[in-house]
Amino acid sequence: MAFKLSSLKAKTSATPVVLTNPKTGEPILDEKDQEVAAYVFGKASKKYRDFNDGRLKSALDKSKKAGKIAAQNELTVDKIRTETIDFAVAMTSHIANMEGEDGGALDNPEAIRAVYEDPEFYWVLEQVNAAIENDSNFI
Repeated sequence: MAFKLSSLKAKTSATPVVLTNPKTGEPILDEKDQEVAAYVFGKASKKYRDFNDGRLKSALDKSKKAGKIAAQNELTVDKIRTETIDFAVAMTSHIANMEGEDGGALDNPEAIRAVYEDPEFYWVLEQVNAAIENDSNFI
């Protein structure tokens, strides 16, 4: 019998990725012992494809207008950091069982961005970005 390709079909919906304590490596739990999880979209999702298509279109437009070398010289650390955060925010549906510094739910882009932009919580952004790039999370 042949291998069924459909058994490795990638998920197109948001997938939970458990966040871990950066000191211990253990899953972070809320007061009810529920795991804190970021629900993120992977490469097979429409959100991922749309974000990357928009990024590519923007890069092509800039290179057509200013020339390839001029467009490359526009890159700065701040622009790269902003694009990294923009990508993570766009790929995150919500973060379950965790609240923001203001006590609010992490269920909207503004609240999620506040966490990802906070240098004291850099590890959340790092874990989310690593999870998004790990294909095994979505198959």
